[in-house]
Formats: sequence, C-alpha cells, structure tokens
Amino acid sequence: MSSDAYLNQVSPYLLDRFKKYPALVDLFCNAWKLKEQINSGIEPWVAIQEMQDEYADLMQGYYEFQLQPTDFEHIKADIPLILAESRFPTFNLGTRSAVGGGWDSLHIFLAGTREPNPSFLVNQDKSISSYLFVNLVGGGQEIGNDLGYGKPRFFEAEAVKEISKALKEIDKDNFQRRWQFISDMNGFSTTVMTDEDVTDFVEFLRDLRKYLKDAVEEGDALLLTVN
Repeated sequence: MSSDAYLNQVSPYLLDRFKKYPALVDLFCNAWKLKEQINSGIEPWVAIQEMQDEYADLMQGYYEFQLQPTDFEHIKADIPLILAESRFPTFNLGTRSAVGGGWDSLHIFLAGTREPNPSFLVNQDKSISSYLFVNLVGGGQEIGNDLGYGKPRFFEAEAVKEISKALKEIDKDNFQRRWQFISDMNGFSTTVMTDEDVTDFVEFLRDLRKYLKDAVEEGDALLLTVN
C-alpha cells in the first residue's frame, strides 16, 4: 500500500498542547473534516466525538488517545488555532525526492541508512566519510495515535534549525557520488543517479530548504505525518 509523508509547520504553543492532549493531533491532521462539520452546524464536541468514534472503529480497539468530555473545556479554545494552523503550507516528502522517488528513498539519501528510525538527528563520522547525514524522514518523537502508518512525529523548533543547517551542507555534495557511497556502505545495489535525477533532486532540495527556512524564521516546530 502506497503512502505519502508530509511535513507540517506548527507553533511551539500548539505543539505543547499536542503533548498534553495527544488526541489533538488527529484534529489537526483532519482539520478540514472538523471544519466542514462545524460549518454545517454541528457542535464542536459532537463533531469531535463522531471523528473519534470513526477512528476507534477503524482501528478496532487500537485507538490509544481520545479526548474525554472533561477535556473539552480545556481544549475548546484551541480549536480555532488548530483550524488556522492546519492551513499552513505542507511539504510532501514523496515527490521529486531521490533515485526511485518516494520518501523511503529520500530517507536513505539523507540519513545514509535503510534503518527506518535511526537514533541520531544529525551525524557525521569523519573516520568513515566526509558526508553529513540527517535523519529527517525517520526522525522526530512520536506523538498521538497510529492511524495505520505509524504515529505522527514531531521536531522541536531547535531541531528544525539543526536540520535546516545540515541540509545546507548536503546541498554542497556531489549527489551521484553520495548516492553511490551510501549504496556501497549499506551493501545494496541500486540504480545509478542520472543527470536528470540530479536536476530533479536539486530542485526538490531547494524547495525543502526553503520550507525549513520559513519554519526557522517563524520559530515553528514540525509535525511529520504519513497517510
């Protein structure tokens, strides 16, 4: 089953609210549905209950975090902010990435490994190579519910700064040599990165760097979701 990975900018305040009430992440990721229901005249708490019931049924008992009626008084003032921030631009990590396309190959290219969730954020072992590796696609801290593709993950604002800085360094690499080095280091054969691949990836990395630069300038955190 195919899936897409997205970066979403969120304010530090909203991220703190997500940490306290993890079920709010579901509302953020499905804000369009919540907004439609509220605009149709359904009371916000009723709309939230319907959404949670739908997910609980979908996940067959594995729906870990749910808002309770006693929570609503504490989070209802956050709903307008959730709806507003959900309209911030998102960045699709699965388009124009690296050889083979998709966010999984992007992860290998940036992090230098197939391991899905390596423990580092930014890593450079000069005893092995001159390349810098950054764990954007497989990194972050889990938060909220697993709705079938793993839990969303977040990066604090300071981590976003580190990632943004690392991508500036990676942008200086010879991408074809980097890809070949990663393939050899991991012991797998892969397609050669063509000149066309390089052109596409240069454009992709430029857009990704701009997205992260905007997040840094706003002081925002990032939420990574897969669906």
